[in-house]
Amino acid sequence: MSTSNRYRNLVVRLGQYFPATAMVGLLAASSSAFAVGNVQGTTVINVDVRSDGYFLLTFSQASTTPPSCVNVGNRMSGNANTAGGKAVLAAAMLAYSTASPVNLAQGTGACSEYAGIESIMILQQGF
Repeated sequence: MSTSNRYRNLVVRLGQYFPATAMVGLLAASSSAFAVGNVQGTTVINVDVRSDGYFLLTFSQASTTPPSCVNVGNRMSGNANTAGGKAVLAAAMLAYSTASPVNLAQGTGACSEYAGIESIMILQQGF
C-alpha cells in the first residue's frame, strides 16, 4: 500500500474518533512532513532518454525543498513507459528544443527511477 493510501486510511479511521476540526490540523501536519522538490523559473538544459524508457532532465537551477533521498538537486527523472511519463517527456523535449522557460517542475517526493534523483510529477511550461 502506498504511503498516501496509508495516511488516507489512517485519517478515515481517526475521523471516527475525533471531530473534523482536529482532523484538519492532523492533515496539515502530515502533509508538511513530506518534502517535494520544486524548481521554478528555470530552463531544461539537458534531456537524457535511456533505452529502458527512463529519462533524466537537468534544469538550470537546483530544486528547493527536495526529499531526503536526493543528492543531485538540479535533476529529475521519469518513466516514459507510463502515459504520465510520456507527457512529461514530451513537454520537456519541447521546452528544451525551443529554449522556452519552465514555470514549475515538481517532484513526487521519492527517488523511484534512480537513487539520488527525484522523480518528476509536474512540468509546467511558460511561453
